[in-house]
Amino acid sequence: MIEYNNVSNILTMFVEWLGIILFFRQLPRKNEDEHPFLAMLCLLLLTFIYLPVIGILQTSSEYTIANLISLLLRTLINGLCVFGYLYFTVETVNIARVYFTLFYILIYNVSFNIREIFVPYIRANYHRYSDWLLLLAIIIIQLTLVLIVRKVIPMKDVRSVSAYRWAVIVVAIIIEMCFKWSLIAPLGHNEYRAIDNFLYNFLGTAGVLLLVVLTEVSFFAREKQLQMEKSTMLAEYEAQNAKRAIRSDDDIRRMYHDMKNHMIVLRNMIGDESNAREYVDGLYEYFGGYEAEVVTGNTVVDSLISDKMQRAALKKITFNIVMDLKPLDFIRPLDMVTMFGNALDNAVEAVEILPEDMEKIIYLKTVQYAGMLVIRVSNQFTGERKVTNGVLKTMKADAGNHGIGIRSIKTAAARYGGNVDVEIEKDKHWFRLMIMIPLKITGES
Repeated sequence: MIEYNNVSNILTMFVEWLGIILFFRQLPRKNEDEHPFLAMLCLLLLTFIYLPVIGILQTSSEYTIANLISLLLRTLINGLCVFGYLYFTVETVNIARVYFTLFYILIYNVSFNIREIFVPYIRANYHRYSDWLLLLAIIIIQLTLVLIVRKVIPMKDVRSVSAYRWAVIVVAIIIEMCFKWSLIAPLGHNEYRAIDNFLYNFLGTAGVLLLVVLTEVSFFAREKQLQMEKSTMLAEYEAQNAKRAIRSDDDIRRMYHDMKNHMIVLRNMIGDESNAREYVDGLYEYFGGYEAEVVTGNTVVDSLISDKMQRAALKKITFNIVMDLKPLDFIRPLDMVTMFGNALDNAVEAVEILPEDMEKIIYLKTVQYAGMLVIRVSNQFTGERKVTNGVLKTMKADAGNHGIGIRSIKTAAARYGGNVDVEIEKDKHWFRLMIMIPLKITGES
């Protein structure tokens, strides 16, 4: 006779531990030292479900309300254990933790129900290895479901949970709990032909999980499509802006060059009128500021930096540029704009609030090292800055937007096998952003 003894219960509990760890392994992790200990303590609470410690939590083969209440209490404790594990290990918001917990509860109930479907057939053909075969089936079913769902659904991309998704997951769990309540009762309570019972239960219980998986796949496919459309529109917009800026810069440079020549001639014709000379000298100095050209070897970046320089000049911010970007001709203009646009915006924001006794200057430099081109953006700052796990943390009110800028730079660099690093000299209040791009990588098409 097939029985669930303490040994099989403990082994089943270990399988669930493994399933929980594997299922949530793709999510971003916390790094504090106490989290692993507290997370494992939460998993140990599953002992109350799998071992006969508390009487009310023990289920029986009875189709009664009392048994249903016991199942609900066990499910609640299971959910609290999973949520506690996520709370101490996963870096995300609580609303996402609750949703992930419900998703795992659904997978657990589906695997349990599929196992119970096969119990009558194993019981009808019982031999001395049936218990171990059933235990092996538990391991295979639960871990297979965990790995399949984890592969199909990119949980790490979940940022919010809509009412529709809540409704689907809650309804699915309710249906699975009803299946579970029915399946643990003796067959005499619900007699069907063997094939009818198998098809009804198996297709019904597996169909619920399939419904949720397809819903998630559809949701992420739509979200990805919207993101691609947004990226395409942004790329076209940035490309048009870059072309307009290049044409505008060419026209402005010609105008400034001609104006400078006119002023040279005019100045020599004036004579000794000191006031006129002073006035023309002022104009000459003013227009001379626009004479400096940015030549990095990349026309899009030249245009972008020129625009940033002209705007920064109004805030008395200067640039020191020593860059050669010709080796990066394989990088798409959109990605160059993303990297330099965000880097320069962050630098200007930091420099413009410096006190008067600090140098308001931004340094841009490139060096080749170990088969890589390193782009370095350096500037002084005021206030607090720190780096945690390679992520810049600021004390600004819009620190979230600043972090998005750094992440955008990392994403663009990663397309070409590159990396981004930051250095902070707290004593001298210097900040350095370094974008490292391998020169041997040809980039994405």
